[in-house]
Amino acid sequence: LIDRRHCTVKWPVAAQTVRAKVSEAIQDMPDDEKVARLIKQSSLNYFHCQKVIELLKVSEASTKNIFGRYSSQRIKDWQEIMSLYETDSIYLAECGQAIIHNVNFEIPALKRQISKCQQTQRDCDRKRSEYLSNSSQYRRKFQLECKKMGIQGDNLKLELLRLVKELPGVYKRVCQSLSSLNEACDYYQTFVDFTLGQSKRQTWAVNESCPLLRYLSRHGNTTVYQWRTGQKPEVVEEDN
Repeated sequence: LIDRRHCTVKWPVAAQTVRAKVSEAIQDMPDDEKVARLIKQSSLNYFHCQKVIELLKVSEASTKNIFGRYSSQRIKDWQEIMSLYETDSIYLAECGQAIIHNVNFEIPALKRQISKCQQTQRDCDRKRSEYLSNSSQYRRKFQLECKKMGIQGDNLKLELLRLVKELPGVYKRVCQSLSSLNEACDYYQTFVDFTLGQSKRQTWAVNESCPLLRYLSRHGNTTVYQWRTGQKPEVVEEDN
């Protein structure tokens, strides 16, 4: 732009003067939401100033005279800023500087950010596929374990509590099946007597081998109190 004489070498100094004028002008602005949102930009340029004037022409319409000019000092200030921008094409040099900055720094940074986000997206897609696969495997394992336990798995707490109620029946069947081990217990006792001698077993204060197994086979699933004392309790309180 300088070589083609669209602007001068001293345009940065003139641009500083324009920006100072902009900083002064934004101190006196009407209470308008669109204007307030526009001047909140980090750096106002020539095109922002154009939009500010368009908005001010609406908010300051009452100051327009019969000749189409505005008596509002706000509009006059911003028109002066526009005139300064257009002097020696300062706005072209400023726009060119902004384009160079965007090409050299902003666009490469955005490309790196996009690449990083795409990599993160690919990682998330991969993890999602892994989690879906793992969830299917664990669901199958869960259903298999529930099937082994004889429950549906819809309400674990309730179904497990129902299984607890089946324990007395399980204990009863186990005790009934122990009668088939009587011969094995007798054989084991004969083996112990033959190996250690009956006197040795009596020294240990043991009348017969496998006492607990024999007790369950004879009396079934009794309370611990009855097993220890040999007497049935008068009352048995069951846990809820």
